[in-house]
Amino acid sequence: MRLTPLSTRVLWVQAGLTTDLEAAYRFLQTHDKTAPPMLIIPVRGPSGELGFAILLEGYFLNRETAAAAVAALPPSLASEAKILFGLNRNRAYFR
Repeated sequence: MRLTPLSTRVLWVQAGLTTDLEAAYRFLQTHDKTAPPMLIIPVRGPSGELGFAILLEGYFLNRETAAAAVAALPPSLASEAKILFGLNRNRAYFR
C-alpha cells in the first residue's frame, strides 16, 4: 500500500537513509535504548532505486517541535538528523 503524503506543513525527522535493509535494521538495534521509536520506511527514488528512510515514529506540526525532537536525540543521531518538510513528492513511500 502506498503511503499517501501528508500536507507539506507536516514535518518529519529523518534519522538516517540507506539502500541496505539490513543496515537499516542494525541502525534501529544500535539506537534501541537511546532514541525515541523509529520506523523503517521503504522508499523508491525517481530513477527506481530502492532505499530505506529511518524516521522518528511521529510527525510534527511546526519547525520548533521538530527541532526540539532533534535536539533531544543522542548526539550521534542528532548530528545526522534532517527535518523534512512533508514527504518528497518525487519519492514513493510505502507502509
